[in-house]
Amino acid sequence: MSFRSRVRPVAFAAIIALSAWTGPASAQDAAAQFRQAIESALGSVATRTNNQVEARTSRPIEVRVEGGVATATLPDLMVGPRGAAEGLLIGTLTVTQREVAPGRMRYEAQLPREMRVQAPNGRNTTVANGGGQFAAVVDPQSGLTHELNVRVENLAVRPEGRPGSLAIGLFEIASAINQGADGLAQSPARIALRSLDFRHEDGRQALQIGEIAVSGNGQGFRIADLERLRAAFDQAQRGPQAEMAGRMIEALFNFPFAELSGEISVAGITFNDGQGTPAFQLARASLGEVLGPLHQEETRLALRYSHEGLVLRQGMVPYQQYVPSQVTIELAADKLPAAALKRALGSGLRVGPDGMPTQLSGQATAELMAAVFRSGATLRMAPIQFASPALGATLNGSIAANGNSPLQAVAAGELVIRGLEAIQREFGGGNANQQGSPAAVIAMLTALGQQGTGSDGQPTRSYRVELNEQGQLMLNGSDMTALLGPMGAPRSPRPTRPAQGQPTQPPAAQPPATPPTAQTPPTPPAQPAQPAQPQQGGKGQAATPTPAPTPAPAPAPAPAPAPPQRAQPTPTPAQPAVPVPPQQTGKGPQATPPGGKGAQAQPAPRGK
Repeated sequence: MSFRSRVRPVAFAAIIALSAWTGPASAQDAAAQFRQAIESALGSVATRTNNQVEARTSRPIEVRVEGGVATATLPDLMVGPRGAAEGLLIGTLTVTQREVAPGRMRYEAQLPREMRVQAPNGRNTTVANGGGQFAAVVDPQSGLTHELNVRVENLAVRPEGRPGSLAIGLFEIASAINQGADGLAQSPARIALRSLDFRHEDGRQALQIGEIAVSGNGQGFRIADLERLRAAFDQAQRGPQAEMAGRMIEALFNFPFAELSGEISVAGITFNDGQGTPAFQLARASLGEVLGPLHQEETRLALRYSHEGLVLRQGMVPYQQYVPSQVTIELAADKLPAAALKRALGSGLRVGPDGMPTQLSGQATAELMAAVFRSGATLRMAPIQFASPALGATLNGSIAANGNSPLQAVAAGELVIRGLEAIQREFGGGNANQQGSPAAVIAMLTALGQQGTGSDGQPTRSYRVELNEQGQLMLNGSDMTALLGPMGAPRSPRPTRPAQGQPTQPPAAQPPATPPTAQTPPTPPAQPAQPAQPQQGGKGQAATPTPAPTPAPAPAPAPAPAPPQRAQPTPTPAQPAVPVPPQQTGKGPQATPPGGKGAQAQPAPRGK
């Protein structure tokens, strides 16, 4: 079936749940109030889709009231593109309303046994079911849905005049808002599809899924705050498209709650491509998250992905024995800067013409990362596991932002690999001396790992890793900092800046000099009196009266110890054999470094 890009045909139950019966109550009679609520719900479909999709009936809605129950008949209800003939033709629908508590209305409906999707090219599709019910408990004043239940059995989608089909044994939607004695509420919700069977038009491809489930829960909130959030979302959807995302983000970050959780899971997947045995099988896969409060300075986030029982037909992919049949990835982040994230999204989030976010500006991203380092955010991996018939790996560890580290982080963890020897036998036949080759990488991993035995008796290699605040990388107790390059060099205290022209360290032949005094900061006193280093001389070799220069920089043993003995009790430089009074001004030829012009003006004798 084909539709316009923004068309999403839905059952009438979903329309009511989305619209939340926003029509306000008035002093009219029950029938008029009910009609107004339904018309408001149908009208909100167009409002919330930027007038691209609408819900309409072929005739005016009929309402009657008997014994406190209002009944509305919606003739030939249809949901589709505005002003177009295509869409989902639900048919005539009957909805009832009754009050179940002060300010709480319960709405119920029976779905027609047969509906039709009308496509613009005339290729229609029939949607049949064995029985469908809808029920919702709504507060008409706030528009909040306190309970929602949708159940459709034996749903079958069959294109008219074409092969192919989709069958769903059971479709369910269930949600509720439950308030505790402490005034805080939770709202569990679940959407499930069971026994899904899809047959392609070519008659060869088929997909079976035992269950698809989407579940979620919000905890630790007040109903009044939830009503304000719903109203803010509704106002954002009715406002300009370019402002919708920003307004919804602002409302969400201002909503006080304790925790939001969600999970998507699938089970019992089998895909056949018409070539005998199934091409793909998966026992189960799930993706879940847990998010902490967003209205505080810091929050937390946990993510989990797992799958098991993955089986591919032989020959589907190369090196199939290394494809992980089982995977578990658990990540937990603490001390995330929620307030900084809100500021970054508020100031740097860019949206498209339809109001949907596109990207975060570079400045906002940089400010957010700086906030992450200030907060000391921590990411824990406990665990990350991969398992295949020939290879397995398990990683447990943590990494924390740290502004004092050269790498802006500290970390610790352990990696255990099973089957590395088998990989070495299969891929280690190449040139292990060629840097970057698979054989070289495997050889390095094997050499660095610590040998052991796993719980299944298979040989393992383990790697205990630590990255400390000084930028030092330790692997199984050995210092591997050199692997990090300049970024991992440990930070040392900043040295005192030497005087202009003075080397950072004295030459090997020069005895240690006393620190320069305040009277001689610009003069490099340690240079002129190096008796054993004639190679420093250029013009003016007379300043170092060594009889014959030698290429070896060996120190002269006799004169070296004498100058420091006379220089110790005085604040003058360490070479007393050189006249120092002219150097105190830092002017004239005396201040010229050795080997330069003016060096002949320093008639220093050999110091003995």
